[in-house]
Amino acid sequence: MKKKNIHKINSLSIVIPFYNEKKRLNLAFKNINIFLKKNITSQIEILFVDDGSDDEGYIIIKNFFNSLQKSKNLSYKLIRVKKNCGKGFALKKGCLAAKKEWILTTDLDFSVPLTQINLWIKKRVISIDNYIFFGSRALESSKVKTAKHRLLIGKIFRVLISFFLNIKIKDTQCGFKLYKNQIAKKIFRKLTMYGFDHDLEIVILAKKINQKIEELPVKWHHVGQSKLHLFKDSIKMFLGILKLSAKI
Repeated sequence: MKKKNIHKINSLSIVIPFYNEKKRLNLAFKNINIFLKKNITSQIEILFVDDGSDDEGYIIIKNFFNSLQKSKNLSYKLIRVKKNCGKGFALKKGCLAAKKEWILTTDLDFSVPLTQINLWIKKRVISIDNYIFFGSRALESSKVKTAKHRLLIGKIFRVLISFFLNIKIKDTQCGFKLYKNQIAKKIFRKLTMYGFDHDLEIVILAKKINQKIEELPVKWHHVGQSKLHLFKDSIKMFLGILKLSAKI
């Protein structure tokens, strides 16, 4: 039977976690403004989730909200977490607070531009019988600009999660992910791992509720000033894999 597709998302919540991102906020705002001008979705909700930052980023974000043109089709919110708990926790807070039909999670550096969601909608790749979509840098149709050593680490990581966790998804770590609202809430309510390994737990939790994850192509480029430390965070990821393998 031919898969039916939807080609329009009526309402979308965009969840953006961040921690001490004062220096990169203006670039983020530029990306958001470009998206809002090209947006093909009827209603948009933007949720910034501050994961215990100790800089003045929240003030800059509030000023940005004040600069946005008021519209009944656009709403925005800043959620502040008192203590730094990790990206996974910030995503959990944002997704549980999101009100629109679909929820898009994305990184503040917008290594995948927000306009990518418009391309997914126009190309009719979002199917009505599937409610979780991962942006994937590992697909042949994706356009990726990054260093070769990062690609190598990604390949090694895929081998490890396949062996220890039986996860066959090619790219679990891309921050650009789309969920049907009620599915996201089912998953994030049960999320317990808040570091880089939260993406892996999302996959495991999705399996437990019989939700298939479909990977979609993205245009992705490495953005400077990343908080990722390849050696230290690679060790953390490996330990996270072992911890998850003990739980399943």
